[in-house]
Amino acid sequence: MNKLGKEFYFSIIVLIIIIVLFIFNLLYINWK
Repeated sequence: MNKLGKEFYFSIIVLIIIIVLFIFNLLYINWK
């Protein structure tokens, strides 16, 4: 149960990082 929770939170953190990088990339392209 604890290991499943760790993998679940890790996947959520990775997903958030990808979304943030994607939004930052869009804002950077629109800024130029």
